[in-house]
Amino acid sequence: MKKSLSLSLSAILFFMILFSLSGLEIFAANNLSTGVYLYTKPNYKGFEHRVTIDHSQLPTSKYVTAPRRAYVNFNDAVSSIRLVGISYVAVYTNADFRGNCETITRDIPNLNKTSIGNNTMSSIKINARCAPSGPTVTLYDQKNFQGRSVVINGNVPDLAVSNFRNKTSSIKLTNVRSIAVFNRTQYQGKCQTIKNDTFTLARTGIGQNSIASIKINSECQKLMELTIRNRSGLLIQVHIPLEGTRGKKEIASGQKKTFYFDYGKLIQFYINALEPLGDMAPLPAWKRVCDYNFRMEANNLITVKGSYFRQMNCTRTVLPGGSQ
Repeated sequence: MKKSLSLSLSAILFFMILFSLSGLEIFAANNLSTGVYLYTKPNYKGFEHRVTIDHSQLPTSKYVTAPRRAYVNFNDAVSSIRLVGISYVAVYTNADFRGNCETITRDIPNLNKTSIGNNTMSSIKINARCAPSGPTVTLYDQKNFQGRSVVINGNVPDLAVSNFRNKTSSIKLTNVRSIAVFNRTQYQGKCQTIKNDTFTLARTGIGQNSIASIKINSECQKLMELTIRNRSGLLIQVHIPLEGTRGKKEIASGQKKTFYFDYGKLIQFYINALEPLGDMAPLPAWKRVCDYNFRMEANNLITVKGSYFRQMNCTRTVLPGGSQ
């Protein structure tokens, strides 16, 4: 009996050493003391450090592991975070509370899904939010300015860069007279002008969880439509100016695409068609078929016709109207 008990104790000690060597922490979430818990791996795994005060530089923690002590530097090493008895914290990508900032209001099992990402956190403020400086817009993923938030201070052609495309439910403006928000990237699609703090976008024309791009200190202009219709038998490629991209859009045969531009904007673009080079060189190549340079003072329809066997041509038709 004593020998069996001794073996059991040895087995328990062996597994405890294994967990210690791997840096894994065993804990009961309900018994954690008040504080912010930082982890070096996603899903609250890896080495753990509890923070209860502001840190201008995340510290190095000492662990007693067999067979020697380990010193773990948490600067640029945090992958998940848990809040216990803390409402929110502001985390920064640089020391001294500088760099990109994100307000954390709940447990985050993987910081890669936030605007700051994994292994970038360098400083932290307890019970604080990211402080706006200059003209800023704060987007929240819940109504009433709750939930995860991201602070922006310039035009953003695609909110996916902050992992916030189609996720906004409420908005706060600081030192900003108005913003123009769009339901498509590169300031395309439906536009809504917002001039005040908005506790829920459900009561606006653009709705919740639909903002893809945003312009600061701007308002929606009268938008003119440019529709390009492909009635050729070939794939065409439109090289058109869209902010944040090369502006290269492909349109299959029988399809069309519509682009939106502010009234009076001068646009320059050209259209290529994918044509075979002939029997001696069967690989396809792009051939430039038409160029345009005009102001968007009306809606425009451009129809591309032709094929490899017939002359390619583009026909422009000016249409009335325009959208707000």
